[in-house]
Amino acid sequence: WVIFGVVVSFVMVFGLYKANQWRQARIKRKDEEVFRLVRQATNFLFQQHQMAAREGKGGPSYLAINHIRDQLIPPQDRVAKADVWAEVVEYIQKNESRVRQDVQKIFGEDFRVWQWLPEIPWSPGSSPLPGPASPASHSTTIPSSSSNPWPHVPTTQGVVGWQGCAFPLGKHVAAPLAPPTSCLKVRHMFDVLQQGPGWVTQVKEEILRRCSEANILHIAVDTQSEEGTVYIKTTSMEDAGKVFRCLHGQWYRGQLVTAKYLRLERYHERFPDANTCSAPMKSSK
Repeated sequence: WVIFGVVVSFVMVFGLYKANQWRQARIKRKDEEVFRLVRQATNFLFQQHQMAAREGKGGPSYLAINHIRDQLIPPQDRVAKADVWAEVVEYIQKNESRVRQDVQKIFGEDFRVWQWLPEIPWSPGSSPLPGPASPASHSTTIPSSSSNPWPHVPTTQGVVGWQGCAFPLGKHVAAPLAPPTSCLKVRHMFDVLQQGPGWVTQVKEEILRRCSEANILHIAVDTQSEEGTVYIKTTSMEDAGKVFRCLHGQWYRGQLVTAKYLRLERYHERFPDANTCSAPMKSSK
């Protein structure tokens, strides 16, 4: 009986140890997900503020909180992750001084919104987020694989080239499971007010280099677009998916690039010359 009692005690202690380990790992995963969503939400808000400031038309610089949630969390996960999102909202409300929460009427209905405060400069490297269990007055940096706690956000202005992905771990929530068409509309590839001679060719070259693994048939740069819009036609839906994954959610020259699919018929209506393109384009460099 003594031996039996020792064995049972050992099993119980070991079981409690493993259960505690599992609990700690679960808490850590949840905390990491909360911080990831906080970073992504502030990315969206900063980009919306940039767009409103660039257009200069007095448009809204706020976004509905539920709309941001729906952009970041797939529909099938929203119920299961409701408590995670609640922590994100609470964290931003209590600890993010660059974001103001308000209520705005959108299409006749009141929504809670977040707005990036324009008078506060964008300097993510100077304001690391505190841990969820720590008081706001004792900030600690978020665990990161580098010294920069915001590795997916550009930390300097005027930087050329690509500056990283806004969505860690390659998660593109807006991407369909299968590309529906071979054409795309890409925004924020350039600022039409800050371009020099030959800039249209440079934009095309940058896309071809970035998406070198995809077969691109046609690229059209909308030189009048205030959103830096570029249209791309590829040889297949598979290639369109490659372009989407290369461009969507990437920071480029301080702008967050976004992409969406465009129907082939619509593309040919806008660019009839693309109908006869059959040879993949190649970068000249």
